[in-house]
Amino acid sequence: MGKSFSVVIPAYNEERAIALVCGQVLELAKKYALELDVIVVDDGSDDATADAAAGCPGVRLIRNPQNFGYGYAIKQGILAARYGSIIIMDGDGSYPVASIPDLITTYERGFTMVVGARQGSDYRGSFA
Repeated sequence: MGKSFSVVIPAYNEERAIALVCGQVLELAKKYALELDVIVVDDGSDDATADAAAGCPGVRLIRNPQNFGYGYAIKQGILAARYGSIIIMDGDGSYPVASIPDLITTYERGFTMVVGARQGSDYRGSFA
């Protein structure tokens, strides 16, 4: 695992979770000696999401002036990414940060894209 990755985290009204998620990503970078460019895109939150993200050392913050939607926030993060290999995760903690090394290992086997699926007893997806 020697590659560099940008981690794009779109967030809307996630003041209670965003610092924890960013902290977990930064700790993972240390543990696995990864070069991670962590970008939080605050998509017009009306809570303290931006302040919480800004308080995480090493995290870059992009602030949208209003809520443009999840897809737009991801696109803003991708456009700002320093590295061509990008990890996208949500700011609410619904993706387990600890799974990132497994995704990277699979990616390094030569895949163009690797997608993780939220599953298990703690995941509550939509009926559809």
